[in-house]
Amino acid sequence: MSSFNISVVIPVYNSESTIRATMESVLAQGILEQAIQVVLVDDGSADQSGAICDEYAEKYPKNVQVIHKENGGVSAARNAGMDAASGRYIMFLDADDLISEGSISEIVTFFDAHYEETDLVTYTLIYRYVNGKTWKHWRYREYLTKSAVYDLTTPEAAQIAQVTMNICVKGDTKQRFDENRKIWEDQSFITQTLAEKKTLGYVRKAQYIYVRDGSSTISQFHYPIFCYDLMMDFYDEMLQLKKEQPSFSEYVDSIILYNIAWRIKSDVLLPYHLKGEAYEEAFRHFVKIIDGMENRHIMQYKHMDSPHKYWLFSLKTINRPVPKIHADGVVDLVDKNGLLEKDLPVEIVITKLVLEENSLHLLAYLRCNVLDVMDTVRLFVKTSVGEDELSLSESQYSYYATAMKTNTYYVFSKSFSYPECEEISFYAELNGVRFSADIKAVARSGMDSSIGRNYMNCYGHAVWIDEKKLHVGKRRHAFVVRRLTKEVRLAKRYPRQFPKRQVLRLFPKRGGVWLYTDSNDSVDNGFWQFLHDIEMQDGIERYYVCTKKALSLMPEGCAEKYKEHFVPFDSMEHKKLLLRADYIFAAFVSVRSISPFGGGYVNAYRDMFHFKVIYLQYGVMHAKIPNMYSNEKIPFVDGVVCSTQFEYENLRALQYRDSDIFKTGMSRFDLMKKKELPQTGQRILFAPSWRSNLVQTSNRVQKPVARF
Repeated sequence: MSSFNISVVIPVYNSESTIRATMESVLAQGILEQAIQVVLVDDGSADQSGAICDEYAEKYPKNVQVIHKENGGVSAARNAGMDAASGRYIMFLDADDLISEGSISEIVTFFDAHYEETDLVTYTLIYRYVNGKTWKHWRYREYLTKSAVYDLTTPEAAQIAQVTMNICVKGDTKQRFDENRKIWEDQSFITQTLAEKKTLGYVRKAQYIYVRDGSSTISQFHYPIFCYDLMMDFYDEMLQLKKEQPSFSEYVDSIILYNIAWRIKSDVLLPYHLKGEAYEEAFRHFVKIIDGMENRHIMQYKHMDSPHKYWLFSLKTINRPVPKIHADGVVDLVDKNGLLEKDLPVEIVITKLVLEENSLHLLAYLRCNVLDVMDTVRLFVKTSVGEDELSLSESQYSYYATAMKTNTYYVFSKSFSYPECEEISFYAELNGVRFSADIKAVARSGMDSSIGRNYMNCYGHAVWIDEKKLHVGKRRHAFVVRRLTKEVRLAKRYPRQFPKRQVLRLFPKRGGVWLYTDSNDSVDNGFWQFLHDIEMQDGIERYYVCTKKALSLMPEGCAEKYKEHFVPFDSMEHKKLLLRADYIFAAFVSVRSISPFGGGYVNAYRDMFHFKVIYLQYGVMHAKIPNMYSNEKIPFVDGVVCSTQFEYENLRALQYRDSDIFKTGMSRFDLMKKKELPQTGQRILFAPSWRSNLVQTSNRVQKPVARF
């Protein structure tokens, strides 16, 4: 019988800055009292990692073993550690991560109690960032909620998708890591280990602390140019496992879907680096994977957006689901085995709503997940003055939550005058059958149906959604009730932001203020526009919002001359001025460069402000970037400055009205002093974009963008 309760295998590669903290977290478990063996595998480190490992071996010779080997990758290192391990159980820890105090004792006690029930035990994975914030994966909020052994053949547990190395296995396991895999070696090892008993043990009190530096950048090895064939090989392995273990089918499909879901959102799924027949062949391999999954499993998977599921369905060549339209205006999704989804929603989604004194302007799109297979799609709007057919074009939301096209939705814009818009409804006609459309609104519109914020007000008018109708009218009792109901929902949805909303209500909201802003630590178009406008004597209060660093970048004398008009970004004064602002002139239009409320602004605060944002796009946009500039998707832009006719035409195609576009010419050229221009020789008339997402680089191949 083993003298060690458990062996902790730690692969080490150039980890001199983190390995001590990792080891101290293991030592804090009480390695002598708990009979813990630590196997440190120095995988050919070029720094002092190996020497540090030797220090611990010298200090704890009975419990710490060091293996020095040539670099062979993490799988080879883990296998070497497993071969040297002599504990009753084996767990794994990366050399830059930690485990919480008492975790090993909890894991060993649990595994001893459930030894015959499962071959693998997991425990809570905590993401810890350098700023101290922590985050817990959804699997611990929705599935693994208590210490227990979970049956992975049940529909609920089948979606757990254990893919990370916060695991413990039996010491006598024959399973090893595939040393030929650069990635997915962990998922393969875990899934193959689970396959025999099809159960997963979970210890709630133990914690694996995954230390992250705050970067959201995807490792280059996750891009298809580096891993597409490896990805397909892994999916092939999973499909083969399904054939061998039919009762494990839904869990295995969930593993594949877990990987595909985030890859769709990040647009790192398809092999864009390949061309012609090579691409087609690679894509056919992916379609083969989709054909190998059951429609029911795809539909029931909770952690993939519904439009992305329908994209997968559209690729199928075997048992492809099809819509079934009923004469009474209902559409279902069916396959040869029966009903997959009943009564698919046909929706009008409002993305922008402009409420003015005498008019209402809507920008919205028609959404139903089967529009791309319809022969005819028509849309009608009904008001108090009659019914009109709307002109439709493809919406940028056809690229749903991703840069790749997944569906076909249709955008439209429509302006209404009062009082014709007191009651508005929409009807879609799909293959000749009429459907009464539901009406939804996204947060950037000022309303937000996801939290019940189905109203907004401006110029003394109120707009609200009531079932399948959009109403515009004067404020009244019912409107007040809706507002109170919405505030209760906001308090529950955004408990941290809600008190700030109440404080903001105390400040005046009268207008007469224009704000100018650049990216937080820069001096750009916003500043130069401010300098131009500040001399105007028109009764407008003007302020430039900036950081201390931006002040230091200004031309000499400006910081002192206009100090009364400079407002620190993120200050209380900044927030109060936003309530009074009529316009914000911005060189950058990310939420963070405009709003001091960060990413929560659009959802938690948008309805409290009524300013319009003018995007100071001085220069020439030489590429079509609809995901960045489309009026449908940009969080809040009410006007755009442009310099050329083809920019104007492109912006019109991106759903900007003529009144939203300001033709100004290349006004920034006046900053170029004549003496700084070359007097002879060649001059640059055109320079490629500096945006990394528009150019190819040596370590990542991007999809080519459309050109003019």
